[in-house]
Amino acid sequence: MVGNGCKVFCIGFAKTGTTSLKTVLEEVGYRTQDVAESASLIEDWARRDYRSLIELCKRSDAFQDVPFNLPFTYQALDAAFPGSKFVLTFREDSEKWYRSWSTFIAALLGTDFPPEETLVKTFPVVYDGWLWRLLEVTAGTEGSPFDREKVIRYYEAHNASIREYFRFRPESFLAIELGDPMALDRLCEFLEVEQRPVGMPNITSKMIVHGVRTVWKLDP
Repeated sequence: MVGNGCKVFCIGFAKTGTTSLKTVLEEVGYRTQDVAESASLIEDWARRDYRSLIELCKRSDAFQDVPFNLPFTYQALDAAFPGSKFVLTFREDSEKWYRSWSTFIAALLGTDFPPEETLVKTFPVVYDGWLWRLLEVTAGTEGSPFDREKVIRYYEAHNASIREYFRFRPESFLAIELGDPMALDRLCEFLEVEQRPVGMPNITSKMIVHGVRTVWKLDP
């Protein structure tokens, strides 16, 4: 394991630069988890059962996306792996984050936004209907699961709760906006890594959508 030998948990929501962060971590030597395997544990997360997730964490060094970036997970992992590092990626402008998130959802499903519920309920990523289930157990599907105010409120509340939890633990927690010119320096200093990448990678939404659709064989 690189850095100071601790695990690194990336706990920012999707569309805050998590894939770029994952790329940086891999470049400096961290072993990242199988994202599909961890995402399949969404039902365990909904029950707040972290046993399988903790076992999964024993096989890698750095982790991101669902369910690592969902509420409550960071508390469980903080208790299970003392001395770990937690990185919150965020966008200062919540409206900008929502626009990026909604555009990504539409591109992934290959439709307009908001998408039809029947499509989301059967969309075959991770497993059929996984995306709908994720929406259901997080911000909720009452009304529209894509309602702007509801989704932004969930995003902001999650970020605020993380900041409060780690308020007096700067050695364990870093919040960064990857567009900040100093983000990479701050990250490497926080992780105590000497081998620094040349720059922060620019992983676009289009690249991520293509990758996801390729992995799950969604395109002919």
